[in-house]
Amino acid sequence: LRRQAEAGPRAAEPDAEVERSLATLAQDDSVVVVTGQQVGLLGGPAYTLAKALSAVALARRLRRQGVPAVPVFWLASQDHDLREAQRVPR
Repeated sequence: LRRQAEAGPRAAEPDAEVERSLATLAQDDSVVVVTGQQVGLLGGPAYTLAKALSAVALARRLRRQGVPAVPVFWLASQDHDLREAQRVPR
């Protein structure tokens, strides 16, 4: 993740929160709150946002309890199954 952050489009502008998260992930006792989804037609942006914010909220709650935690949201954007995505079953 550090290599990805350093090579990304915003690498010239280091983000303090990203640095804190990477440092937390380097700790042996840290945990990751993971959520994500496959890109799709149904569910919409509100569902995506709700899932991401839920991971952030849970990670914050864990940190308040003394557990080093980092939220991670993944997006399965490399799904090339056009046959599956071209229609919505009833």
